[in-house]
Amino acid sequence: MALQEAFEGFDEIGNFQGFMEKKTRQNLTEFFRDKQVTTIADTLAALLIAISHNIDSYLLKGKNASTLFDSFASNLDRLQVIYPERVKLDDELAMLLQEAKA
Repeated sequence: MALQEAFEGFDEIGNFQGFMEKKTRQNLTEFFRDKQVTTIADTLAALLIAISHNIDSYLLKGKNASTLFDSFASNLDRLQVIYPERVKLDDELAMLLQEAKA
């Protein structure tokens, strides 16, 4: 997957990348590993990066970022709806389930 394409242009968001923006970029890279990125997911990821950049800016200026935190969480939830987390089964349990199907 070419993750760079998913965030094209967002490397120019500003020279400063604070903690939240760096973490968001790292987490999105990990999140999208082995996933097909849809247009909507790409837009949500870009929005998360923009919001995280603004959170860092607000915190540096001592502004209240609670609304931005809410927006970030809401958009992260939307992204997780598109890609629900899959639980990895224990090997023994997987075998038992496979035998039960047979």
